[in-house]
Amino acid sequence: MYGLSGPQGTYPCLWCVVHRQAMSTPSPETQQRTLETIIADNDAYRRDNRDKKEAAKYNNCLHTPILQIQLDKVVPPYLHILLGIVLKHHKHLEDAAHTIDKKITEQLDVHLTELGKTVKQYGAKWWQAQELQYRLEYEQGCLVFSERAEDIEMYKKQVESTEHTLPLLQDTELTPRSGPVASSLDTILTKYRITPQAYHSRSFIGNHCHKYTTPDVYEALTQTIVSQTQACTDNTMVLDEAFTIKFQFDDINRTFSQVHKAISHTDPIQEQSIPAIQTLINNYMTTYRRLYPGKTIPKQHILESHCIPHISHYKFGLGLLGEQGTESAHQTITYLEKFRASGIVNREQKLRHILSSHLLNILSRLCT
Repeated sequence: MYGLSGPQGTYPCLWCVVHRQAMSTPSPETQQRTLETIIADNDAYRRDNRDKKEAAKYNNCLHTPILQIQLDKVVPPYLHILLGIVLKHHKHLEDAAHTIDKKITEQLDVHLTELGKTVKQYGAKWWQAQELQYRLEYEQGCLVFSERAEDIEMYKKQVESTEHTLPLLQDTELTPRSGPVASSLDTILTKYRITPQAYHSRSFIGNHCHKYTTPDVYEALTQTIVSQTQACTDNTMVLDEAFTIKFQFDDINRTFSQVHKAISHTDPIQEQSIPAIQTLINNYMTTYRRLYPGKTIPKQHILESHCIPHISHYKFGLGLLGEQGTESAHQTITYLEKFRASGIVNREQKLRHILSSHLLNILSRLCT
């Protein structure tokens, strides 16, 4: 809408000119953007007829702004901030779990359980080997307790077939999310009906991100890392690393969850409450940077630097004027059209009735 090259640019922020690497430091030196500076940078880019590879020289202003609206009127896109941060947290968690899986395969057998030995022997095909082992135990049990000759012959053939198939499984390198620890994260997500999207880097939809920030979910995710590690090895160093991951990610998600509750709503925010919200944001960013220095994403920069000024000006949560507010208004208007205005034939009168009803519905909340 404002002509910037996007979140992967050198200067990705809409509200200020800050190098993406500088976002990893608290309170970096920045130059505030305005509609006029964006237009001026784009005019210079077009006048010099530069290549897109040189976009950074023009603060990544590659196109003429479509909207002629001052930037202080633009609402920070909290829904997309939420999507990006939750995805970033989960990617870090998956990477940590994958590291544990690889360390399990490097252990001596004396420190491994039967599951751990299976993972070490078969790699990414550990679950296939485990299924075959379970099947073999079942078939051997049936063979022992069978009395009829035809049943004995049938189970004997099944046992021989399974015993022949198991050694044919070849060891394949563990890929991300293929080990017992990392794959257990998907099991927890499925339990809580949180679905990573097949497109867009396995991100989550808004409602699922909201669910992800609840203690029940993020503590279950970190606990399964500990439980699955214990199911594979008794090596104290690996177990200590699993417990450390649990502590660290519980801390990251807890501090972000507090921020999410404080600003992701449509309610009024009193002036005296704003410093406490800023403290919550600072606590979260300090926690995140302590664990992942140099990996701050633009959405976290927007949360840290540009959400509080908007809240201070409008005195409402970011859900009112942002994406959530628009979706909420759409849902309400659809309801009013279906149940409150279905008998009005004249289209203009129908629209007036819907909009006036919607205004009366929200006016009391906005004016409190």
